[in-house]
Amino acid sequence: MPSSMTKNATPIAVLLTSKKALQSQKVIVIGDANFMSNQFIGFGQNMDFSLNLFEYLSATNDDFIQINDNLPTPVVMSEKTIGYLAVVFMMIVPIAILLIGLSVRAILRRKV
Repeated sequence: MPSSMTKNATPIAVLLTSKKALQSQKVIVIGDANFMSNQFIGFGQNMDFSLNLFEYLSATNDDFIQINDNLPTPVVMSEKTIGYLAVVFMMIVPIAILLIGLSVRAILRRKV
């Protein structure tokens, strides 16, 4: 990204709030609504952002960003399995790549 773009960065979203007496107003202006279209709603966190956006605008609480509890479950492996994986990825895969490279080199040399 050119340095001129970072110096003159333009915000893509602005949140405006106003509290007068017992009333509060919330307005969110977003530069592009394509992230909410059917084509892009599944990319990244577009669905979560859109849902949080509408929930924030319609709810009485002021928590715009919410942490979801749907964290991935950790993968539990035995020491034996970890040892096998270490052997495969640190020895067998590099040796296989080396052998494939040498065989391709030998084939190309025969054709010349």
